[in-house]
Amino acid sequence: MTDVVVHETAGLDRAQIPVRFGLELDDTNGSEGWQVYEGDDPIPSQITFTTKGPHTHLAVYAVLPRIHGDEQRTLRIVQSPAHASPAPPRPLNVSVTNNGWTQLTAGTPCFARPSACPIIGFSTPDIQGSASAPQHLRGETMAPTTCRAHHTVRGDLLDEWILSGDFADSFHYETRLTVHHAIARVDVHTRLRNGGAPAYLSHFGHRLHLALPESISVLARELSFGHLVDVNLASETIRSRWSQAGVRLTGLGDDLTITSTDFATYDDGMITATTVGRSQDALDLTVHRIEPIWHYRGITSHAPTNHLHFHVGQTRSAAFSVTVGSPETTEASLLANEPGITVMPVGHLPQTASSSAKDHVLERALRFVVPSGEYQGLIAGGRCHINHRLIEYGVNRADYAEYLLRHALRTGSSRLIDTVRAYADRFVDVAIHRADHAPDVWGAVRQRYRENLPDRVRSMRGPCLLLALYDLTAEENYWRTAFEIGDYVVSSFPHRFARQGGACRELAQLYARTGDAKYRDKAYEILDAVRDSQLASGPWFEYFEQDKTASTLDVHQAGRYTIEATEKPEMSSYNIIGVLDAAPQMDITPWLDTMERAADWMVETQDDEGAWRFPRYDSEPQWGHGIYQDVLAMLLAYRTYGKQAYLTAADRGIDWAQKILSSNGYIPSVTRQEPHQYLEASLTYFYGLEALSLREEL
Repeated sequence: MTDVVVHETAGLDRAQIPVRFGLELDDTNGSEGWQVYEGDDPIPSQITFTTKGPHTHLAVYAVLPRIHGDEQRTLRIVQSPAHASPAPPRPLNVSVTNNGWTQLTAGTPCFARPSACPIIGFSTPDIQGSASAPQHLRGETMAPTTCRAHHTVRGDLLDEWILSGDFADSFHYETRLTVHHAIARVDVHTRLRNGGAPAYLSHFGHRLHLALPESISVLARELSFGHLVDVNLASETIRSRWSQAGVRLTGLGDDLTITSTDFATYDDGMITATTVGRSQDALDLTVHRIEPIWHYRGITSHAPTNHLHFHVGQTRSAAFSVTVGSPETTEASLLANEPGITVMPVGHLPQTASSSAKDHVLERALRFVVPSGEYQGLIAGGRCHINHRLIEYGVNRADYAEYLLRHALRTGSSRLIDTVRAYADRFVDVAIHRADHAPDVWGAVRQRYRENLPDRVRSMRGPCLLLALYDLTAEENYWRTAFEIGDYVVSSFPHRFARQGGACRELAQLYARTGDAKYRDKAYEILDAVRDSQLASGPWFEYFEQDKTASTLDVHQAGRYTIEATEKPEMSSYNIIGVLDAAPQMDITPWLDTMERAADWMVETQDDEGAWRFPRYDSEPQWGHGIYQDVLAMLLAYRTYGKQAYLTAADRGIDWAQKILSSNGYIPSVTRQEPHQYLEASLTYFYGLEALSLREEL
């Protein structure tokens, strides 16, 4: 038996709420007869049993009858084959073939022909953007050249299909079609991957080929159309106070309501509709992820002069939903599906109380979440207090979200779980390199400076976050991406840079999840390289040559010109954290002396105020950018070796960080160096959540 808490965080009273979550089982549980209960009452549920290496998981889908705003309800998941949920009536009939989504029947058939496969339009030298392109490639949009359908989930409450295929040679899509039988709703979510050259998308969306409705009305406005030619509705026209926004179509038997959260998420998109055919008895309606060129057949918009830049190997997402029923039924369904429903296991991590120090650090950390646009939900790397803006959206540090998730589970904060999931959903799309012509870097995380390039350093993080989220959600995309990153690390490490010990904690998790020795053995190979490249006094050169001498850099670092790679304290922190965090999953005994020497050196190089220096241990600027990362390294060293000097160093670092945060309002990336003292880095706050919690535990 396992308990989970369903938490409503948006302040909305809801009914018939679909909830999905994952649970890891212990070895004593079987795979048959699982049921969800609230108290003694069985809840309609559909549960799938999966095996991942030595571990087994349940993927749970349930329909909660009701929940009030800001309420928490506890569900029990037990083995109870005698109380299977009754099958609900099916108001929808959905047909899917290799031609796509071929029919939606709600009383009467709604589709004129197969629908909802994605459409795209893009510009390269050979397609659309060029006058010399072949005639058949000059159209505004193109449909997929191939489509394959797989029925992946079957049940009384939920059916799912995966539609996958290609556009021309370089674009590949995967569309998940989810049918909620109990609430008469279909969710469509497409991931489009650019496997070829960089391109600019002028169109990306889903087209529905519908029987002709009587009218289209905008949900958020008193705006309705009966003559359905050149209906063009921009995102600002469609958006409402809810995350879901769209239109209602009448006259198709039951009403169809077509909505998307993309309008609010990306601050972009459009819905267009026009009658088609010589008899004008059908309607093409397109839900656009990016605003296209749109027409009034005489006057044409040119919004796509901003096109969507699509890097090689990057993935972009588009989604919409179709809800069937009367306005009252649809409104209740939309309310049930609004964000703000989070499922958390009971007692997942030791609960810790809030504190003013952690609250202040959390408040600063959340200021770095990108609020809207193409990188909405990601965590920015910095804030420039000269220009008053977030910068470095593509920092691609999954460890930030991992520590935020751990803080959420410790404190029971459901809202933070939503923030972490939003981050992860964007991270697995835009941050991972998946190019057809570059299999050697498949799964690499993108570089922070030039996001069209893969990067080893960025790729040291990700699996720990994504595997933890898989446990909570049973979302396969998290699991798959964790191993894509891990396999890239296996193929590309070790290398000649100091901080590579940070990858060991990620490899250890992959090993623990699968028992596959390649992850453990690669971690050991990296540990040997870390030990062999350590300087006698304890630190590492940030980058080094084959003979272990410092590499020539010739770069500015936080305002200081650096000719050769230096002994940065932060590099020791990366290694201490990455290696000692791997201990629960694998034996690191042969390398403990290496990490102890590094920790001793960190104590020796801490300055009189409690900070560490940058870019070299004896430089003038103090390193606020990673002060709490250094503190976490000292705390892990204290927990491992028991030396009081490590705990004292950690406490001195905390005191310095809190002092400068209190006096300055934020922790500067570096002190004593203009203009860089006006730069604030996000890293320290997310590490601060973990460091301050560990300090309380110790």
